[in-house]
Amino acid sequence: MALVAGLVRGFSGFGAALILAPGLTLVMVPADAVTMTILLNTATASQLLLPALRQTRWRDVGPMAAAALAVIPFGSLLLTALDGLVVRRMIGAIVLGFSVVLLAGWRYRGGRSLPANLVVGALGGLLTGLAGVGGPPIILYFLSGDRPMAENRAGFISFFAVTQLAALVPLLWQGLVTGELLLHTALLVPVFIVATHAGARLFKYASEKLAHRLALGLLVAIGLATLLR
Repeated sequence: MALVAGLVRGFSGFGAALILAPGLTLVMVPADAVTMTILLNTATASQLLLPALRQTRWRDVGPMAAAALAVIPFGSLLLTALDGLVVRRMIGAIVLGFSVVLLAGWRYRGGRSLPANLVVGALGGLLTGLAGVGGPPIILYFLSGDRPMAENRAGFISFFAVTQLAALVPLLWQGLVTGELLLHTALLVPVFIVATHAGARLFKYASEKLAHRLALGLLVAIGLATLLR
C-alpha cells in the first residue's frame, strides 16, 4: 500500500492519502488509519516540498491553507465522535466519488477568487481532520482552468504539506498518536520515500494521461473495497 501510494504521490503530487486512508481502514480502526496516513505524509513532506515551493502560486494556496488550518480541529473532533464504521464508509464514499468525478471529466468552472479559495480550503481542511483525505476539493479546484500541471502539482504539494503537519496537533492532543503507530510508520517511511522518488522521476518521462487513468482506476477499486467491507 505504501509503495503504490508513494508512486502516485511522487508522480502527481497528490493521491497518497486517497490510497492510504481507505486501504488502512481495511486492516485497522479508522481513527488509527487516519492518524497513520497523516503521520506518514508528514514524515516525508520535505521530500517534494522544497522544489515545489518555488512553483507554488501562494496567492491561491496561502488563503486556502489558512482556511484549512482553522477547521482541521473540528474534523478531528468528528473523527473521534463518530462510529468507526461510519467513518470508514465516509472515507470510501469520498474516494470513490472523487475518482468517478475525475474519470467522467468534470471540472470546476467558476473563477479563482478569494472567497472560493477560502471555501475550498476550509472543505479540504475539514476532510483532512475527519478522514485524512482532504485532497478531492483541492484537486478538482486546481485542475480547473488551463494552468500547467507542474504548477498545479506544486500547489498540491505545498497545501498538503502545511495541512498534514497542522492535522497532527489535534491528533496529539486527543492521544491518537501512539507508540505503536509511530513504530509502524517508521517501518513504512523508507518504502514510501523510495516510491515517491521513483514517482517523481516518472513524472518527467511517463504519459500523464495514462498514469492518471491507472491511478484513478486504483482509487475506484480501493473506494469500493472500503464501502463493501
